Amino acid sequence: MKNTRILFIAALILSVGMQAEAKKVNLKYQLKAGTEFKYEVAMSQESAQEVMGNSQSSTTSTTTTLDFKVLEVTSTGDMNMKAALVALSLTGTSPAGEMKFNSATDTVIPEFAKMSSLGLNQYYTFTLSPLGKITDLKAPEGFVEKLDKLIAEQGAATMGMGAVAGAAAGPEGFQKSLEGIFLTFPEGGAEVKKPWNVESKINQMVPMKVNSKYELMNSTKETNELKVNSQISVDPDAPPMDIQGMKMSFELVGAKEGKIMLDAVTGLINAVEATTSISGNISIEGPQLPTPMSIPMTVRMTEKISKK
Repeated sequence: MKNTRILFIAALILSVGMQAEAKKVNLKYQLKAGTEFKYEVAMSQESAQEVMGNSQSSTTSTTTTLDFKVLEVTSTGDMNMKAALVALSLTGTSPAGEMKFNSATDTVIPEFAKMSSLGLNQYYTFTLSPLGKITDLKAPEGFVEKLDKLIAEQGAATMGMGAVAGAAAGPEGFQKSLEGIFLTFPEGGAEVKKPWNVESKINQMVPMKVNSKYELMNSTKETNELKVNSQISVDPDAPPMDIQGMKMSFELVGAKEGKIMLDAVTGLINAVEATTSISGNISIEGPQLPTPMSIPMTVRMTEKISKK
């Protein structure tokens, strides 16, 4: 009788363990060689700041389309791929005026869009692991040199937003774009309502640290639904920005909340909707100013990603 009870308890423990293991969802990328797809990323931003008692606001909307192709799948499941920006639309209003550009219809590229549009139809190559790690990113031959030349030609007058656009168009910025489309999955799978953390960095005028918590909310044979909550802060290791002899430093914090729908078979994003809010102060000091200047600032961004 005693042995029977021991066997029953052992079987019960094994059964519970198997049930717990069955709850794990194996999140990973599984793409075939030759697979092609596109993503449209739409971002809108509203910002407000107060300079010497005067309130200033601006709005920008950016829509980009990225084209992807899987070139090869290795024996380890890694996917060698190529990708490029193939469409770009920019609109915005600010105290300096309005700006508008659409690569699909405009034959003349305005100055503000030259750096962003330089990457149009320029295919990068990279490797994507099943868990979403991006490695071996390579820019098209001669592209970085073209970008550096354009930055030098535009000069100090466009150093602020121009430098940001240049960084976004370059290899580091392109990798960040890819990281927004290919998530980092946890090893061994994910359980419903058991979050995992991912740390990353972004560059929105200033390097910022992002600590994101992903949580699997629901799983079916077709779709996995994730929730993301991110805490955003200025990278403490980032030096002040130097603009025409003045030092600009940032004290900004924020948060991001969003919902992500994944294809349960391929692991690819089907859709993303997210909102980010950032606020704080910009401090400026330099010999041109009698006293240091502090500028309160708020930024609100909405992001939508859809597979085409």
